[in-house]
This record gives sequence, C-alpha cells and structure tokens, in this order.
Amino acid sequence: MKSYERTLKKLIDFSNSHPEMVFCDSIDKSISFGDLKFLKAKGLIELKSSGDNGYYATVSESGITYFSDKHDKNISFIKEHFFKFISGFASGILVTVVSSLLLQNK
Repeated sequence: MKSYERTLKKLIDFSNSHPEMVFCDSIDKSISFGDLKFLKAKGLIELKSSGDNGYYATVSESGITYFSDKHDKNISFIKEHFFKFISGFASGILVTVVSSLLLQNK
C-alpha cells in the first residue's frame, strides 16, 4: 500500500467515528503534507488550513469509495486477461488439431 493510501485509510477510519472535519495532527503525526496535497489533487479529500501548520481534512465521496473502486478495477483486469489467455490458448489448440487433421487427409 502506498503512503498516500495509508493516509487516506487513516482519514477514512477516523472520519467514520468523527463525522466533522478531521484535524490531521490528532490522528497521526506521521501524516505528511505531501500525501495530503496529493489526495487533495486527486479529489479524494478536501483540505483546509488550521493556521498552526495543521490541516483539517474531509474525505470526499470519491475518497470513501477509492478502495472499493480499486478492488473492482483489479478484479476486472484479472478477469479480462484470464479470458484473453484462455481464448488464445484454446484457439492455438484448435488450430493445431485442425491442421494435423488436414495434413493426415492429404
């Protein structure tokens, strides 16, 4: 899991029990400003400055569904490539069988 994903996970977990804006330093001192800016740029959180080098964050709707969407995308990728592999494999076997039958009939 990437560092910004760990940060998003912490924000989601904390915001589930605290529906108001989350003061990031109250969750974990290891949350980096770079991760927060990245999450804001991706549209996964809303970020507001609190003044004293602290930030309030609110997880957006796309941030809440981020991990579910990522999982669905991975499952779709696996299914698509699995079926492409199976169909390619089956067509290779079919061509081999048909060509051997045609060569035997000559």
